[in-house]
Amino acid sequence: MKDFNEKDSVFVKVWGFSVSAVANRQATFINTALRLFAVVSEEEAAKAKADKNFKEEQLVVRGDRRLLQTAEIRGLDLVIQFDQFAKVLQARRDAVIQLTELLKRAEKDEDKTRIQTQLDQTLELLNKGNKEMADSVGYSITHNYEVEVLESKFVILLNQEEVNQVQGLIANAQQQAAAAPAAGEAPRLEKKAEKKN
Repeated sequence: MKDFNEKDSVFVKVWGFSVSAVANRQATFINTALRLFAVVSEEEAAKAKADKNFKEEQLVVRGDRRLLQTAEIRGLDLVIQFDQFAKVLQARRDAVIQLTELLKRAEKDEDKTRIQTQLDQTLELLNKGNKEMADSVGYSITHNYEVEVLESKFVILLNQEEVNQVQGLIANAQQQAAAAPAAGEAPRLEKKAEKKN
C-alpha cells in the first residue's frame, strides 16, 4: 500500500488527480489529434521521395515496413469525422465483398439482376467515398494504415446526477453573466476648460 501511495502522489503531481479518485469510475481516452501513415512499398516510397515537396520526416521505417505520412488530423470534430467516415468506407467495402459472393451463388436471373444493381450502387458509393478521403487526408482503402495518436484527452464519464450538477452550474453562471452590467467603455472624465487670466 505504501508503494501505491508513493506512486499515486507522483501521479497527482504529474496529472493533477489521484488514481483512487477514478479507480471505480468509467473513464476513457478521447483522441483529439492523429497522424495517419500509409504502409507503402519500396517503389511507392521512392516515388514519394522524388516529389519536390517531400520532407524526410514524412517517411518512417519501422522494422521492414515503410510508413508514409499522409495527414495530420487535429481537433476532436475532425478526428471523429475521420473515424466515422473510415468505418463507413470499411462497411461499404465489406458490403461489396458480401454482394459479390451472393452474386456468384445466385441462381435466378431476377436475383442476379437485383444483387448486381445493389452491387453497382454500393461500388459507386465506395469509389466516391474513397476518392473524397484520398483527396482530403490521403486515406484509401487500397492501403493499410497505421494511426499515431498525437494528442488524447483523459475523460471521466459522469453519471446523471453529476451531469445535472454541471448543467446547474453552467445555468447559474449564465444567469450571473446576464445579470451583470455590460462591460462597455471605461468612463470618460470630462476635462474642464482651463481659465486664462
